[in-house]
Amino acid sequence: ATFEAGDQWIDTNAIPNSHLVRYVDVEAAGSNVYISWVDLNFTSKPAVWFSMSPNYGAAGSWTAPQPVDPVGAYQYIQDYARLACSGNNVYAAWQDSRVAGSVHMNASQDGGVTWSTLTVTRVDNGSSNSSIYMEMCAPTAAAKMSNKPQLGAMGPANVSGTAASVGGGNVVGRSLHSGSGVKPVYVCYRDYSNGSLADIYFNYSLDGGVTWGATHKRMDVHTPAGSIWCGDPAIAASKNWVYVVWLDGKDDPTPGASPYIDDIYVRYSNNYGQNSWVPN
Repeated sequence: ATFEAGDQWIDTNAIPNSHLVRYVDVEAAGSNVYISWVDLNFTSKPAVWFSMSPNYGAAGSWTAPQPVDPVGAYQYIQDYARLACSGNNVYAAWQDSRVAGSVHMNASQDGGVTWSTLTVTRVDNGSSNSSIYMEMCAPTAAAKMSNKPQLGAMGPANVSGTAASVGGGNVVGRSLHSGSGVKPVYVCYRDYSNGSLADIYFNYSLDGGVTWGATHKRMDVHTPAGSIWCGDPAIAASKNWVYVVWLDGKDDPTPGASPYIDDIYVRYSNNYGQNSWVPN
């Protein structure tokens, strides 16, 4: 109904009009407002930056911009940044050149005030080609874990706190046991692993982004993979339910040739994205 008298300058890490920015994303939880963007420093590599307001975005309340990857900023090419949040837990994901256009993420547990130098993890599963146009979400009210070990890539090994594979390496996962809350984070993206036409992939974390499923899941069902165009993935979740939608050209009159008449497809899981995915 009403807006402030003037707009606000957020990317104050550079003098006005000195850097180009793109892929701006915004999320909010309560009175906290979070913004991320890709900063194209003309003398270095693109990097993902972040600022937050604890007062609904009011003028004068924005924190000084900071990189979400304190070590990797301007060391690697970072692009296609996206945010998700669940209360004071804020998650950022982006394409990163440290492993051939892979998907990396970092998390802040204090509303984006600080970003750890030690918690940057890889989301995709060892893809050798670019993953682009990622989207992510983090539901705010996760159900509780049962005392039954989780099925799929996150368990049972990860339930006991032993090493779990995360794309390019191993990390020690947090213990997920009876009575502890699940902190799900989901990411979907286009990925060129299977050919010149990208497929839609998905991966999940149950511990706030510390560990990720050892195998990312392809959402489309093209045969062979990478043979039909897919694009514009989007994702949403509530508790243990997660939904991925995308544009798909498999039902075009002649797939891969004009006229291009894409349809919208969806898949969903009622088990935190671990399994139980319905067909397209």
